[in-house]
Amino acid sequence: YAFYKCSGLSGQIYLSRYISQIEQYAFYGCSNLEGPLNFSSNLEEIGNFAFYRCTSLNGFLHLGSDISYIGSYAFCGCSKIKGVLRIGLHSRCYINDYAFSECTGFSGLIFYNVSHVGKFAFNRCVGFKDSLIFESYYFYNNNNYEMDIDDYAFYKCTGFNGNLTLPNYLSSIGNYAFYGCTGFKGNLVIPPKTEYIGDYAFANCNNFSPNLTLAYYDKYYDLITEVKHIGDYAFYNCRGLTGNLILSNDLVYIGKSAFADCSFNGDLTMFDGYNLHINQYAFNNTKFATLIYWGYVEPSYS
Repeated sequence: YAFYKCSGLSGQIYLSRYISQIEQYAFYGCSNLEGPLNFSSNLEEIGNFAFYRCTSLNGFLHLGSDISYIGSYAFCGCSKIKGVLRIGLHSRCYINDYAFSECTGFSGLIFYNVSHVGKFAFNRCVGFKDSLIFESYYFYNNNNYEMDIDDYAFYKCTGFNGNLTLPNYLSSIGNYAFYGCTGFKGNLVIPPKTEYIGDYAFANCNNFSPNLTLAYYDKYYDLITEVKHIGDYAFYNCRGLTGNLILSNDLVYIGKSAFADCSFNGDLTMFDGYNLHINQYAFNNTKFATLIYWGYVEPSYS
């Protein structure tokens, strides 16, 4: 609470390069602070609400290479911060709920090593352009490294107009995580370690085209996937998706209207449905040419 609601403070912030942590509410509501924010590589943590509603900050945000924690609402409502935001270059970074919600001025976003993207973390950040890419320079080959994207993380980030590249170590995608991100285009590939896709996760992302990959064959013709749960309306109205769709025998649940109103026109391939439950309208109004079913036991239905 060092400068909590000190609305009379104006001008730029200059912080020592020796600072390793900014405590919660430190600059909460300092609405007249201006300019960029440049943090050194020594900064590791930014607390909850640290720069909440600092609405006049109007430069670039440089987080530093070793940032490992960004608290809830840390930059929420800082609508004039601009430029490309880079997170987690040298350290695994945990991004908490609403951290950058309604920061409408960012033009780009690059994740390097991120372990968690919280609820509503980038909610309605409509200024993003081009692609969204998750990188991992330091942890790519670590089999124990996982990441999750929580509910509403990128809800209605309508500005993206390129590809969405998800990391191989992604374990789950929350409810409404990319709901209404209408600008994404190109193929949508769900990584092989992803087990859970939440309700409405990609609903109304209608420019992905042409392929959705939920499972694929490796060079030994083994089917690679860990997807077990596809939530209600998960891919609803993704009208750009055409071609074939392969669903593996790891699946245990396909939710209500999960693929409804998609434009698939190739083959739907399914394996043993012994443990699989398919909810009502899951494939409503799709246009698959052929159903290829390799199992001996039918899935259960509702």
